[in-house]
Amino acid sequence: MEAGETPQECLARELAEELSIAVEVGDMLAVVGHEYPDLAIDLIAFRCRITGGVPADVGCSSHEWVTTDELDGYDLLPPDRELARLLDRLQA
Repeated sequence: MEAGETPQECLARELAEELSIAVEVGDMLAVVGHEYPDLAIDLIAFRCRITGGVPADVGCSSHEWVTTDELDGYDLLPPDRELARLLDRLQA
């Protein structure tokens, strides 16, 4: 997050920069904290709705739409994997 930016504003900005889409950020779904040797992070998942644009690989090498149960086939970092597990439980 940039200085003075809320998590919701950060997410909207990052999606615009990385995928060239505008989103309406909705409810928070889950939070996962993780400590690396030199950094502590909180990953926050929000429900979002695309309000403009079509997802494009602008600031990333590629993207895919997958379900949470399909994420096992991806090389995710530990906090990403934990967040995926939490989101999967929310869908059950």
